[in-house]
Amino acid sequence: MGQDREPPAGSRVDEQRLAGLERGMSEHLGPVDVEGNRLEVLTSSAAQLAAYLKDIDAATTSIDLESYIYAEDSFGQRIAEALVKKARAGVRVRVMVDAVGSLTTSDLMFERMREAGVAVHYYRPISGLFLRWSFLSWFNRRNHRKLLVIDGEVGYFGGMNIVDTALLSTDLAREGDGGRGWRDVQVRIEGPAAESLTTAFERLWTLVTRRAGDKKPKWPRWPVDPTQTRRAIQVYDSFPAIRFRRPEAILNPFLRAARQRVVLSMAYFVPIGSLLNTLAGVRARGVEVDLFVPAESDVPAVLWATRAISAWLLKRQIALFERQGAMLHSKLVRIDADVTIVGSCNLDPRSLRDNLELFAVIRSRDFAALCDEVLDVDRAASRRVTPEDLASRPWWERTRDWLAWRLRRVL
Repeated sequence: MGQDREPPAGSRVDEQRLAGLERGMSEHLGPVDVEGNRLEVLTSSAAQLAAYLKDIDAATTSIDLESYIYAEDSFGQRIAEALVKKARAGVRVRVMVDAVGSLTTSDLMFERMREAGVAVHYYRPISGLFLRWSFLSWFNRRNHRKLLVIDGEVGYFGGMNIVDTALLSTDLAREGDGGRGWRDVQVRIEGPAAESLTTAFERLWTLVTRRAGDKKPKWPRWPVDPTQTRRAIQVYDSFPAIRFRRPEAILNPFLRAARQRVVLSMAYFVPIGSLLNTLAGVRARGVEVDLFVPAESDVPAVLWATRAISAWLLKRQIALFERQGAMLHSKLVRIDADVTIVGSCNLDPRSLRDNLELFAVIRSRDFAALCDEVLDVDRAASRRVTPEDLASRPWWERTRDWLAWRLRRVL
């Protein structure tokens, strides 16, 4: 996985070389076949929009869309127009957006969808905040999933919302105003495994739209040891309120089973629970562990909390890299030669304990190779953090980072 392209520790990434790397990175990788399923990897909003529009246009029976952020930019408007067109043609179209993630989006666009026959649902709207006794706990749980399913046969999942990330920077500024955009990963799947995405959408849609007296859907138990599951593609929709449906119940067994290498590419890395100790234990067994995080973040306090544990990571010989240029927004884990875990789940308190998330474990050398291409670019675009870097940080930065770590549960 890109060993010959690793920058020296502590080196700075040349700006011109970085720009060339990001321009040269393929935005649409694949396809590869995994047990009769056709899988592709998308890494830009342009590739995502083109693929979404093509598949939405081909829909004949149903379209289910779920997104944490649905922006009212040109990306969101074009998707809305495509959905309206299919709804008017008789296709069943359902859209679920998170009320907080899409807070800045006006309701006018969604009203136009509804008028055309699109079923639109806000997940846990602010209007319901004071209707419950435990309103803060209720309000804190957000729907962070990002998926699209067409006719139950074609699906998308990953970290990409309905927003043009090329226009985003760490401060949400437009690229022309100094932003470099976000770098993310979205998976397109065509084949029988897409039905798992339909099931995940249907289960949550039934739960949040049911009327009084309707039967509440049940979430099946996850396997006790997911590493023993024989399926090459397994989709997990986490529901952290239920202890046995927390992401670490899947992540920990796969990490502990690693024999050669673990690479984590995380937009937000502030692990809680047993994950940090699991990673340290994996490294202590001689498994190489590389962690990629953004050099700048749209949520600076999260990055500060990550930096607070940098010394802890380096002391345990976990290699830490900060990606320069486009902000790293992916949620990607690679293990050994054939295991990939990808989806909407960050390794932070919100994803691990609060938010609804969706991710997949894919066991395929061919698919892993596609993701390694993305990670190779991230590696070449990254600066490795050294003990000298940590020692050179001023006292006020170290104090700020320590405070962010102490407040990690509320970030």
